[in-house]
Parts: sequence; structure tokens; C-alpha cells
Amino acid sequence: MQTREVVSIPEIHKSQNGTLSIWHEEESIVWLWAFPDLFPWPYRVKCLFTLVDGNKRWPGDLWGLDNEGNLLIIEAKNRRTQLKSDPFVDFEDLLMSHDSCVEEITSENLRQKWERLLKKELIFPNGYDQRPKGKTGGILPRSNQRKHIRIWEDIAKRIDERIRSDDYKFTVDRLLKKRKSRNNPVPHFIGLLVRDKKKGFGLNEKGLQTKQRLCNTVKKTNVHLYETYAERKGKKLVLCIKPGTRSSSPSPGCCGNSSSTSGGSWENFAARLSAH
Repeated sequence: MQTREVVSIPEIHKSQNGTLSIWHEEESIVWLWAFPDLFPWPYRVKCLFTLVDGNKRWPGDLWGLDNEGNLLIIEAKNRRTQLKSDPFVDFEDLLMSHDSCVEEITSENLRQKWERLLKKELIFPNGYDQRPKGKTGGILPRSNQRKHIRIWEDIAKRIDERIRSDDYKFTVDRLLKKRKSRNNPVPHFIGLLVRDKKKGFGLNEKGLQTKQRLCNTVKKTNVHLYETYAERKGKKLVLCIKPGTRSSSPSPGCCGNSSSTSGGSWENFAARLSAH
């Protein structure tokens, strides 16, 4: 389990004690933008972008790259209701319904998307103030006029400073080149369940079935489940992420060495991807 202590508790959460009730899962994505080392992964991770343009072509709430050039696509779901506890369904739609899904996850396509969104992001003086209607494009979480990143004002400033640095641009450029040199390995599809203080839900039955079908399309070692929560301890707030209780082993250091659980789907998918 990875943890991170936050000094400032957002005003909206100050009345709560213990595990916070997080009303929108995008708040957890803000945590990862601020503290990518919070994610329990064997390699360092750099965030690329958060997308809100639909879940067919660009599913996932956060796209990032690790130091080995692996693409991580994270979909967060709030565990407040069992109905919503299926973070994997959007990934299945990408792989099964979108014919050009392979093209979307190549280093060239990722670079074009990242550069275009970063340019839009940096036009404005910061990444957390509300922006004019129709001008909300950028790489940071921006649902509801960037409401959820503004909730976490102190760490939002930390995020904004980082994405405007030369180091951020240099590192992303290096990781995209690394991904290209490895022939665009198949992404890691990650479900992130946001724990609620009053509910203990994990994956619902549909989610378990979707996860299994996804494992049958890509390698089981490329499908992961984690849970996250924020816990108040007196005047301190601790952010936590740990492997989901109904997950397969999270050992993500396997970048393609384990055997496939599918009847050929993995080999076809990997071949299409390396061809790009």
C-alpha cells in the first residue's frame, strides 16, 4: 500500500472524519497528478493527460507512461453504488468496438494528442481556475469546469507548477521515444475503485465478468485492480492506494513475459500494435 500525507484538508471535506466520502472519482485522479509516486508501480510514472471526450475512443480518466515506455490507462469509479462498480467496461469498448484502437495507443498518436492538449493547457495562467465556456481543453482533469481540481487547491498548485516545467516536457518526450523503441507495448488497463466511508463495495458481478473478458483479450498481467481512499487523522489527511481485494496479483513488472489466457486474441492484438 502506498500512502501520502497532505497537510491541507479541502474546505468541502473538513466536516468529515475517518475515511472521506468522495463524491466524484475525478478527485482521486487529481491525487495521482499531484503524487504519481502514490501509485504502487515498480517504475516511475509520468502523467500524460486526462480526457473527457467520451469513453469509446479515449476511455480512462488518466493516461500515463512509466520509465519503461509502458502505457497506463486508469479508469476510476466511485464505489458509492454497486451499479457503477465496473471500471473495465470502457476498456472493453475500446478494444472491441473501436477499429482504430491500436493506432490510438502508439507513441506517435500519443505525442500528437499530448502536445496539442498541453498547448491548450498552458495558454491560461494556471490549470485550476474556471475557464470560459468552450475553452476548457488541456491535459488536466476538467470535468464540471475544473471543479474537482479546485477542491484540492494546494496540490493543484503543485500540479500546475510541474506541468509548466522544462523537466516535465523533457521527461514525457523521453518516455514517448522509449515507447516507440519498444514497438508500442500493449497498455496496462487499470481499474481504480474509490472507497466510500459508508460502503464496502468492490467490483460488481458485471465488473468481474468484464475484467475476465478483458484478460482474455490482452494478457492477464496487463489488467489490474486497485482501490484508493483519503483518510483523515486529526488535522492530517492521508491519501492511500492499494491493490483491490478482488484483483489478480498486481505484479506489473511483467511487460509481456507471462503466457496469454486468450485463444489467440492477445497474439492478434499485439501483432497489430507492433505493426505500427
